[in-house]
Amino acid sequence: MNSENSQETSGTKLGWKLGFYFVMMLVILPIFIVVLDQHYDRERKHYHENGFEVTATIVDVYEIPSIRRPRKTTKVIVVYQNPDGQLIRAGTKNPPSYTIGEQYIGKVVEDDPYLVYREVQEWKEGKLIFLIILVVFYLLNLLFLIILLRRIRANKLLASKGQITEAEMVGFVPAGDDIFVKVRFKDEKGFIHCESCRPLPYMDLTAKTCFVRYIVTTKNKVDCEIISEKEN
Repeated sequence: MNSENSQETSGTKLGWKLGFYFVMMLVILPIFIVVLDQHYDRERKHYHENGFEVTATIVDVYEIPSIRRPRKTTKVIVVYQNPDGQLIRAGTKNPPSYTIGEQYIGKVVEDDPYLVYREVQEWKEGKLIFLIILVVFYLLNLLFLIILLRRIRANKLLASKGQITEAEMVGFVPAGDDIFVKVRFKDEKGFIHCESCRPLPYMDLTAKTCFVRYIVTTKNKVDCEIISEKEN
């Protein structure tokens, strides 16, 4: 039983690390959603409340190479007439297309006359889809956290109140890239159980018997783990 403590310690540490990750995700996700939503709503409200409508005409479209990103950035230049009758050459945000000569309605604020903002109605639908995806991810993350906490609690219960008995190694169960040992043993009430357990590191899989720690959780459910090979 010399590898029992190290196996239990490593499993507990891994469980707490995963738990910390899930908790951080549960905290970060709502903050991320709120910040993103406020950013877009702040900009939209600013132009909606303080801007004046202009008719912008696309006069130039060009691409700017990006050093950090493989894709180029497309810039659209428009011309519009301000309330004083002056023609202003400006950049644009959310242009409807990249077609030179196309006209569209945008808004300009006095503190930044060189940017024509176009409110994107599709953002509301995209925002809804985006929020639905985040909520689903949030709920899945919460579910994984609950499962993980239940697993940690079960492992602690197994370590503190589990019974130790000799088990017969009757086969193997593949699980992806891993392999589990199928063991058969009798509990303290005389009932026979056949369960799959993760083998110990460097365990002799040709052995016929081993020692397991088990705990009966329900009438037909047993949690167990291999704690050592049988000494010859």
